[in-house]
Amino acid sequence: LKMIRLSSSIGRASSFFVRRLSSTGVQPLVVEKQKFPSKEDHYAIIRMTRAPANLFDQLQADSLTKALQEIETDNTIRGVILTSAIPGFFSGGIDLKMFMGGDDEWLHFWDTTRNLVLKIHQFPKHIAAAIPGHCPGIGAGIVFACHSRHMLQGKFRLGLNEPAIGLPVPEWLGDLCVNTVGQRYAERLLPIGRQLVAEEAEKILMVDSSHSSVEEVEAAALKSLESAISVPDFARRTTLEYLRAPFAEKMIGHREADMNAAARAKKDPVVIKTLQAVYQQIKGKKAEK
Repeated sequence: LKMIRLSSSIGRASSFFVRRLSSTGVQPLVVEKQKFPSKEDHYAIIRMTRAPANLFDQLQADSLTKALQEIETDNTIRGVILTSAIPGFFSGGIDLKMFMGGDDEWLHFWDTTRNLVLKIHQFPKHIAAAIPGHCPGIGAGIVFACHSRHMLQGKFRLGLNEPAIGLPVPEWLGDLCVNTVGQRYAERLLPIGRQLVAEEAEKILMVDSSHSSVEEVEAAALKSLESAISVPDFARRTTLEYLRAPFAEKMIGHREADMNAAARAKKDPVVIKTLQAVYQQIKGKKAEK
């Protein structure tokens, strides 16, 4: 990856960075650094840009990890809005090509994705997810790991849909859902892979707010950042650390077991058949367009 600094006149942006794989020109995300409206402090907006649905592959996971690493060490940035530049999608989940590839590539990707979600969950600066569209699977996991969530109303759905296509929800993704909506609602949603539209999600606190336009979604995410930085960083960060420690400790402690489960899934005939069917269905829809 290489980073190219460009000037910007968009809104209050002082600068933004385009991250891309130099050999192919693929641009998985854009990061903008902006000033808060009424403060001298700055925040970052990460916009995922991988058409058509921000599917997560190795480059996408690596790029988002790298962006967060840089933001974490930039003391002039006090919060992050994570969103999408693709209309109708926050993220469509995992790119199934990762599963269809070699064993080593799959396991490296799965480990990278676990580490990315854990990094978001433990991030010392407030991350607000602005969700402008559909968000199933690992996209939902990333959203659940954020500190606040704000979603566009309409036909768009959020949730862990794995059982709906015939697969169990990975334990750590299920844990994130429980932490977000509570045990009872998780038990209603996860076993059947049910996803919710914004208004439904807001009622059970899966999201903090729902809105009728993308602009309102991002404005709500910004408001949540302003609320977070209104208290001393040390007090907010230390409190969140112990509140979120049980999930982090479990995820770290269960890494070997989860990686072994991912390796078994790669060779499981039922999993392979299920994902191949889903993959062919997606390819068929693309061909129709």
